[in-house]
Amino acid sequence: WMVLANRAMAIFAIWTTATLLLIAKQSTQEQKNLVRERTRELRESEIRSQEAQRIANIGSWQQTIAGENYESGDLYWSNETYRIFGLQPGEQTPTAELFFDRIHPDDRERHKEAFAQATTGGGLFICDHRIVLPSGEVRYVQERGEVILDDAGRPMRSFGTVQDISEVKRAEDALRESEKSLRLITDNIPALISYVDNE
Repeated sequence: WMVLANRAMAIFAIWTTATLLLIAKQSTQEQKNLVRERTRELRESEIRSQEAQRIANIGSWQQTIAGENYESGDLYWSNETYRIFGLQPGEQTPTAELFFDRIHPDDRERHKEAFAQATTGGGLFICDHRIVLPSGEVRYVQERGEVILDDAGRPMRSFGTVQDISEVKRAEDALRESEKSLRLITDNIPALISYVDNE
C-alpha cells in the first residue's frame, strides 16, 4: 500500500509539475506575443510622430538636468531636430555644448536667461533665437519647453519643441523693409497722398 501511495504521489507530482510548466510556457508565450505587439505599436507610433514632425518642421527634445548645471545631463533629439540643426539624424550625439555652439552668439545670453527663469520656479519657457548651421547658414527657430522640478524644487528634466520659423521671420523682415521704404518715400515727396477705399 505504501509503495502504491508513493508511486501515486510521484505521478501526481510529475503531472502537477508538467501542468505548471505547460501553463508557464503558455503564459510566457502570451507575454512574448504581447510584448511583440506592444513593440510593434510603439514603433508605428514613433514613425507617425517622426513623419508629423517632418511635415510640420517641428522637432522635439528632452534633457535630464544633472546637479546645479542645467547645461549638463543627457540630451535626446528627434530626427527633425537634427535636420533643423543641419545634421543627419544620429550623426552626432546631442549635447548641451553642441546645442549652445549652434545658437547665434548674439542670442545665447537671451536663451540662457529664458531657460534659467523656467528652472527657478519650473514651468514653461518660449524663446525665439537664431542658430548657425555647420554650413554657415543662419536659421530662426522658436523653442518651447517645460522644466520639471523634483520634490525639493530642483530642476530635474526638461523637454520641449524647436520649430524652424525662418520663412516667417524673413517675411516679417521683408514687410518691415517694405513699410520703411514706403514711409521714406511718402515722407519725402512734395505731394499730397491720400488713400480711398470703397466707402
